[in-house]
Amino acid sequence: MENRMTVRVFCLLAAFLGGCGGNADGIFSAINAETKLSSNRTAPGNILSIVQYRGALYAAGGKIYRKADYTKEGKWLDSSKPDGLVVRLAAGYSEGEEYLYALTAKTDSSGTETHKLWYSADANSWKEVSGITGTPKTIFSNHAVSVTNLAQENCAYMTTSEGTYELQGLKASFETTNDGLGQDENGKKKLALAAAYANGEMYFADTAAFASDGTYLFRGDGTKISYGTATPLNLSVEVEGISTIMSLWAHKTKETDGTFTGTLYIGTASGIKTVPYSTDTGAPEPNPDTGKPKATSPGNATSTALGNGNYEVPAVFVTAGEEAVYASTVGITATQGTKKNGLWGYYPGVRETWDWE
Repeated sequence: MENRMTVRVFCLLAAFLGGCGGNADGIFSAINAETKLSSNRTAPGNILSIVQYRGALYAAGGKIYRKADYTKEGKWLDSSKPDGLVVRLAAGYSEGEEYLYALTAKTDSSGTETHKLWYSADANSWKEVSGITGTPKTIFSNHAVSVTNLAQENCAYMTTSEGTYELQGLKASFETTNDGLGQDENGKKKLALAAAYANGEMYFADTAAFASDGTYLFRGDGTKISYGTATPLNLSVEVEGISTIMSLWAHKTKETDGTFTGTLYIGTASGIKTVPYSTDTGAPEPNPDTGKPKATSPGNATSTALGNGNYEVPAVFVTAGEEAVYASTVGITATQGTKKNGLWGYYPGVRETWDWE
């Protein structure tokens, strides 16, 4: 039953994060002709979240995968998991302790689907979190440890039909900051789907495509990027060369001369793209040829590995030193969802070609 549930659960969540679309061309014949793929795929499945926890990376794809040395290729290993299909992960501190959280889905013999939230203080033993009401929607981290190196500011949250909770190991407390999201077009309260830490404050968004470099906040809506130092983000620009934005990562790099450069990694409904941004203003940089921000493909074999309208990219993760860039693919059809989804990676300056993790 769990195996049959995998496609349905993950396709629903992928649609929840950004919608489905595109065509069904076979991209793998193309990439095999261009570059040799790794035959040992170590992180297959519908990966909807990647988090850093106690010096290692963890990815959710039904199972939980763990990678200790995340600056080198592949070698994801199965990790301990709670009962049920793991659909999302989050990690964060509470009162000096760092916890890993897992949201699971399970269907009983009568067809009733239930979701549970679990926590672990060692990524090995799991206990169910108490004190949360409403229908679970998602869990997420603010990724503060990855963009600012302020580990203690790395927090985890869960959103239900009742609102957003800050996760604190066994317990959870209602997060009133969520009130700042306002109402949707139907007059209902917007629910948080992501959090980001900037300038000593926590911010929330009703889209998963929300990121921070520690100073500037970025939000993806359709093909637009909004930016600023605090919400609401009133400045926005159209980015050429991308489809619907599903996930977002902001990375600020210190160059050898002491200056900084910024790169937005954009997971879309048809692959992954990048666009440079100004670390002085947060604004996506215009392309000299067009005068407008224009996205390009990072690494080699990007369009064939992660694009061509066949695969959505619901999760992007960039290591703090930009040693590795990870992107997950979720196929737009059930066949792709059961056979060809998984985690991809490339390693700037070391291995520029995307390949299976």
